[in-house]
Amino acid sequence: MSPVTKYALRTSAAPLAACVALIVHFVTITINGKARGDGRCDLDMSRLLRTVGSLFKGFFIAIFTAMLAPFQCNEHPNGRFTVQEYDSVFCSGQGEHLQMSVVGGVASLMPISFLAMSVWVTWVELPRRLLRADAAYFRACAFLWSRFRPGAELYSVLYLTRNALIALVPLLPSMSAQIVAMNMILYSSVVVVSLIQPWRFIAGNALDVMLHVGLLVVLDMASTFAGAEADSGTSVVMCLFFLLLMGLGVVGAMAYGVILHVARGRRKPWHFFLSHQKSTSGSLARLLKIQLLKRSSRFTTFMDTDNLRDLTELFGFVRDTHTFVFLASPGIERRKWCVGEIVTAKLHDIRTIMLRWPAFQEPDERFRENLTFAIPGIEILASYGMSLLDVSETLKWLHTVETIPMPPTLNLETMGRICDSLTRTVAPRVEDRYRVKDLG
Repeated sequence: MSPVTKYALRTSAAPLAACVALIVHFVTITINGKARGDGRCDLDMSRLLRTVGSLFKGFFIAIFTAMLAPFQCNEHPNGRFTVQEYDSVFCSGQGEHLQMSVVGGVASLMPISFLAMSVWVTWVELPRRLLRADAAYFRACAFLWSRFRPGAELYSVLYLTRNALIALVPLLPSMSAQIVAMNMILYSSVVVVSLIQPWRFIAGNALDVMLHVGLLVVLDMASTFAGAEADSGTSVVMCLFFLLLMGLGVVGAMAYGVILHVARGRRKPWHFFLSHQKSTSGSLARLLKIQLLKRSSRFTTFMDTDNLRDLTELFGFVRDTHTFVFLASPGIERRKWCVGEIVTAKLHDIRTIMLRWPAFQEPDERFRENLTFAIPGIEILASYGMSLLDVSETLKWLHTVETIPMPPTLNLETMGRICDSLTRTVAPRVEDRYRVKDLG
């Protein structure tokens, strides 16, 4: 097999993977249609786009580097150049090298087009879609920013741009130029990551910074000891040491994620989540939390004022809760974050209980049809994957959830009854406690 054929097959791996994903998608929807019994094959383009986009984003550097192979040449002592990965092909711009260069130039349009599309999707189109609360668009392109926290979606473009520059570095003519360019890219990247902290979890930001620092140490040591043959052994040992640390960091982060996922699957860290409006029910929420914790230490209760450090993590706490308590005071239906909390509870099948104020009125059909006017700033929930349809259906669903009427008089006895309903336990009444003391 000639080098040109090998290279052409190698560059066709990405399109073939996309075709395989398309075939698998068609087979899946066909099987699902037969399983439903209706025989319909609904093509879910958003899911297909996420699959292909995730593959392309995950292997972006490898794909781009493979397509640039004809432009990476090694110089020999006789002054001639050969392609680095195909040493039988001379870098002469003729014959096989010309054919490979043409194939590589055309194939390179794929990663370049992907990068251009990502820039347009994120920088141009995303702000418009968020203003319209288009959660479907956000979900379809989630492969670009699903790993980043809400508000840091633009970092996905910087992430891909950095990877593209890394793939282009080997094209520089000298080793010193490559080292300088790689240093500039990595130093700029670590500064941006440290300032923006784009990853969805704190551990992700810490791991990213650690990997950057490790790569910079290895790179700087390689440049320092280049040509110093006497210290080459020390350089290799230290580089291997830092590479080992980076590998252990990645493995440790993966193990931490798996353990955390398994632990949360078995037992959620929060028993209750108190969704409340601070101006009308903040004091009651505080009292309710105190009473629940007095009832039992296992009734862990989440309150944003106590436990929330980053607003982007708010809805994650809802998912990590056993029982969602919605303190339905008047006006709470107009608070976008409170609405987002209950939408999250519904979407993830969290047990929901509504503690209803007498003056609370459930949103009517007119309210649900004009959400952008009724709930100021509701469009921001689209960046968390919640559409206006999700919000409307959740507000309509409210009247079906388990409801505890707010008593007209609030005292220890009525609070005890509320806690009884929430915890499904019974605590001694106040008069019973005094009776026990008198008997003692």
